[in-house]
Amino acid sequence: MNGKQTKPTTALIILAAIIGGLILALVLVYQNRQRLAADNERLRAVAAQSPPREGPCDSIAGLSNADGLLFAGHYQQALEIYRQLLQTAQPAATNMLESRIDYATHRIAQRQHNLELDTGFRTVSQPVIDSLNLLRRQHDSLHRASAKLTDSLNRRITELGRQIRDRNRALERKAQMQVLVVNNPDGATIHYLGETKNNKAHGFGTGIWEHSGGVYKGEWADNQRHGQGTYTWSDGERYEGEFNRDKREGTGIYTWPSGERYEGTWKNNKRNGRGILYDPDGNISYDGLWEDDKPLKK
Repeated sequence: MNGKQTKPTTALIILAAIIGGLILALVLVYQNRQRLAADNERLRAVAAQSPPREGPCDSIAGLSNADGLLFAGHYQQALEIYRQLLQTAQPAATNMLESRIDYATHRIAQRQHNLELDTGFRTVSQPVIDSLNLLRRQHDSLHRASAKLTDSLNRRITELGRQIRDRNRALERKAQMQVLVVNNPDGATIHYLGETKNNKAHGFGTGIWEHSGGVYKGEWADNQRHGQGTYTWSDGERYEGEFNRDKREGTGIYTWPSGERYEGTWKNNKRNGRGILYDPDGNISYDGLWEDDKPLKK
């Protein structure tokens, strides 16, 4: 069988299935109405054996009104009356009211489709068109879901690739890390753990000064502090900022154990340029220019 013959046959099968579904739905609606009528007769019989209660929602008239609203398509109004009736109903009538509530709730959820069934499905073509539109929407929805899943997988693959690259770089850095004993230009002996190059402290690492007990953690170049880092003296003073060939140079923060601190620029291990000095309480003691570690007073 060729492609031209397959398409009409498929369309006829779909059309036949839809028409069969419509007929089945009409039968179900008819059966529901018959069941509701029988339940109504049973409820009247129960009501005749007990004295009527006050209030429109607790009476047979209220039930008839709710059923009328239900058959007229006013499902929400009918549902509210059924729920009020259920609060004061006799045990024998509870199941009938609950079945009405279930039916009304279902009709509300499927209102558009069931309205077409209640009116006898004005035309056969419209449900077919609606079904085809539904199939198209479902196809579009599946296509969007597939595209979303593909995007999610691609993002996950990209993230895993990034993690692998980061892990490889970390392993490379770990392989480059060594323990060295180096001497800086001032002759100080430093015990160093970190990245190296040509058997020198180079990259990121930590150094401990043998005699002074100072500790530096940050960037190095040729056995010198160079780049961003933090140096802490044994007495608790600390500098956090930029270094240039083992000198405090650039922008940095110097903190004293008393709580005083300086934030500003440095040159050749001294405060030079713009900077702010704070007292132990965090108040500004001086804000201005510095030269050779001293404020330039006006």
